[in-house]
Amino acid sequence: MSRRPDHSQGKSDNEDQTMLKEEWFRNITTQEGEFWKEIEGAEEFTEEEVRGVVARSEEDWRKERKVILWKERIYIPDSATLREKIVTRRRDSELAGHPGYTKTYELITRNYWWPRMLEDIYHKWSLTICDGCFDTSKSSKM
Repeated sequence: MSRRPDHSQGKSDNEDQTMLKEEWFRNITTQEGEFWKEIEGAEEFTEEEVRGVVARSEEDWRKERKVILWKERIYIPDSATLREKIVTRRRDSELAGHPGYTKTYELITRNYWWPRMLEDIYHKWSLTICDGCFDTSKSSKM
């Protein structure tokens, strides 16, 4: 693209520009985050099968302090409170647009994992479905 000679050439015009400021992001999965501390505190709810694979150092499993990771996703212990928080946050997120359970599942599996996730997410989503979601899903089938 050419510019008129009397216009700025645009060199260094974006210096000191920050498009996405750090404070705009919520950091819940770092070791310093509040949610990370909640996960550490729920260590007693870790399922026996998961304890076993971590103890055997099976591939894709590792422990970082008191938190277990599988394929770099945070394992959520069998705590209904923690799992419900995750589902609710992803399902009700303004950025996600209140997605259905399959999209909610996809969003959650980006960062977290636990056995029988899809069942839990579907159950939570279907129990708390709002009228707007129901109307949308009903009208799309007609």
